[in-house]
Amino acid sequence: NEQVTPNVDGTSGSPIRFIGDRSGTVSGWSAGNVVLQAPTGRRALYINTDDYLEFSGFHFVGSNLQAVLVYPSTGIRLESCDITSGAQGIYCYNTSVTLVNLLDHDCASIAVYSYGTSTTDIWNCTIANNSHDGLRTNNTSVATMTNCIVANNGAVGIRHINGTTNHSYNVIYGNAADYSGTSAGTGEISSDPLFVTSSNYRLQSGSPAVDAGTNAGGIVDTDFDSVARPFNGSWDMGCFEKSSDFTAYYVRPDGDNSNDGTGPSAADAWASVAFAATQSLSPGDIVYVQAGTYYGTVFVGVDGTNTGPIQFIADLTGAVSGWTAGKVTLQATAGGKVLDIDSDDYVEFEGFNLEGDGGDDAVDIDAGQGVVVRRCEISGGVKGIEVDAGARATIVNCLVRDNTSKGINVKDGYAEIWHCTVVGNQSDGIEVDDGGAVVANCIVVNNGDAGIYHNAGKI
Repeated sequence: NEQVTPNVDGTSGSPIRFIGDRSGTVSGWSAGNVVLQAPTGRRALYINTDDYLEFSGFHFVGSNLQAVLVYPSTGIRLESCDITSGAQGIYCYNTSVTLVNLLDHDCASIAVYSYGTSTTDIWNCTIANNSHDGLRTNNTSVATMTNCIVANNGAVGIRHINGTTNHSYNVIYGNAADYSGTSAGTGEISSDPLFVTSSNYRLQSGSPAVDAGTNAGGIVDTDFDSVARPFNGSWDMGCFEKSSDFTAYYVRPDGDNSNDGTGPSAADAWASVAFAATQSLSPGDIVYVQAGTYYGTVFVGVDGTNTGPIQFIADLTGAVSGWTAGKVTLQATAGGKVLDIDSDDYVEFEGFNLEGDGGDDAVDIDAGQGVVVRRCEISGGVKGIEVDAGARATIVNCLVRDNTSKGINVKDGYAEIWHCTVVGNQSDGIEVDDGGAVVANCIVVNNGDAGIYHNAGKI
């Protein structure tokens, strides 16, 4: 929770590199995101008259200013970084910057702003779901965008006001307007990029971005996840290279666990999420779950990978499967948990209503790495979520309410808690006993004891 303001210079031949060791392979540390969180009124990264610096593998989280500001500097490179939540994503002013494999999303205004005399080269970035423009070029700056995906932004995908805007071999799609002051360039595509989900920006099979980019050898040789590029002879567009196919499985209340689970019809789908969670799923596979209520504890018995998490997704709208829309509830039975993740790595649950029974914690995450609980409502447990035994979890866009003890308890592990509402729990809203936690952009109100209780560890 600090603004990083370098005061060093590299050289053209020997840049100074800052590397977020997300996998832990360099240092032997535990794997996980490396987060630089901007305090209010500050940036996560502010580079001012510092030359030849490179930042790779960081998650820059903005506040009420730009998440990243690069002011008159030369030879700056940001690679394989996640930029989110700032008033703007990255603002380049009178500087030369190369952006490679960035995931720039969910910012409150412009994702990438090239201004002044800047030269901004943008390669294989995914710029999505920002509230204003994807890329804006103004003044006498020169921006060049290649092999990118600019999708679902609230204003213009690429806005040219002044200066020079070069762009080719990009997917520009689903923005309020795709172009302003410019028009589609060579190799540009105006089709849905087919992200895996609305918040997982990897590519599905059949995505028009696969193998549609231009040769970027020597500039972009891996992707955001360190997968070698190109995988199949040609570069994909966006920050993720599609290197394998996944299998989609389906669960519905009138299915049958004797089915193979590979189709959305009752004749093909499984009947139980608990059953699905113990099958021979492979990294990257997705389990879609139809509206309805499913009873009993889901004991997870599968492992994904850092680049291919196994995802359980509640198909709330029916858009994926063609099913009727509705709530997807996992309901604990007497004295049991709803979700028990014990030493299972890289599994994700999205969109579920997780209802405890009051006899145990609703969600228990022990020892697993890379666990994600996203867009879920968690209620009725002793604790809503417990993270213990060295587990590393990300809890994002969740409503954690009305549990009989704590809402979220980081007992002995590490949790990133983003954009959550924690309300009406009878003890602390969020308690950190050991390990560590990042808590950002949350609402923690009307809990019985402390809103956020720091007992030990680091928060």
